[in-house]
Amino acid sequence: MMTIEEAEKEYGELRPLDRDNKKYRVWRTAPVKSKGILFFSFDKKHLYNAFSDIPEELTPEQKKIFIEDEPFWASLRGLI
Repeated sequence: MMTIEEAEKEYGELRPLDRDNKKYRVWRTAPVKSKGILFFSFDKKHLYNAFSDIPEELTPEQKKIFIEDEPFWASLRGLI
C-alpha cells in the first residue's frame, strides 16, 4: 500500500481515479506512461497494487468489498 503521492513519485503521473459503477466502492488508477501496473483504492488516498498487495495487505472488510466490486480481479488473485 502507498499513498497517491508516493505512487506518483515512483511511477509518474497517474490516470484519474475511476470506477465502473457509481455504486462500487473500489476506485482504480494506473500510471499514464507505464503498462502492466494497476492500482486500486477504497478511500481515494491510499493505493494498493492489484498484482502484489492482494490479499496480504487487505483487511477482511476490504477483501469483502473487493470481491463484490471486482470479482474478476478477486478470482485472479485467489480471493474467490
